[in-house]
Amino acid sequence: MSEKIAVVLFNLGGPDGPDDVQPFLQNLFSDPAIIRAPGPIRWMLSRFISRTRAPSAKENYARMGGGAP
Repeated sequence: MSEKIAVVLFNLGGPDGPDDVQPFLQNLFSDPAIIRAPGPIRWMLSRFISRTRAPSAKENYARMGGGAP
């Protein structure tokens, strides 16, 4: 029997504009389903990740018209 492969697509939303990228990422990574750690650790990680990723994410959103497509 051949192996079956599944692809799951889902939408997590997106920022409305460039100024919303960092808060959007922080909110995303604050979700306990995304980062399974105690609240204070998750908050620090979400803050670090969002501030680190925001510049490159802003560039990517700019290429798509400035916000979530």
